[in-house]
Amino acid sequence: MKGLDEYKEIMFFGGGIMAERLYDQLENIESRLCGVIDLLDERSRKITGFKGIKIKNAGDCKEELQNENIAIIVAIGHYNVYRIVSDF
Repeated sequence: MKGLDEYKEIMFFGGGIMAERLYDQLENIESRLCGVIDLLDERSRKITGFKGIKIKNAGDCKEELQNENIAIIVAIGHYNVYRIVSDF
């Protein structure tokens, strides 16, 4: 398994408060963040963008999700994160 520094690109799974915190802490994230995904469809989502990146439904990002060169960071601070990720 690669360390986070070994990935050129990063995607966040979630675009809320936890993503904001991670964004502020990760080195070179401005140039490495290539996408933000969520399980909710666009109509159900409270926010539609994150740092200028449109938040997409995970079902629309199958190619990126299968790309072994993109790190997916779970950026969900919800107490039920395990169920959310396992449903993904």
